[in-house]
Amino acid sequence: MKRYLEKLAGNNRMVFVCIHNERDVYKLKYELDSQKWYLFS
Repeated sequence: MKRYLEKLAGNNRMVFVCIHNERDVYKLKYELDSQKWYLFS
């Protein structure tokens, strides 16, 4: 759906907002410094 840059406590993250089955929304967050992925539902 969309993507944006998030700055949280000095950490830069790319946030990807995804939709599945036209109703389930998920956020994938990629932390640029540590190169870790996070999944939020």
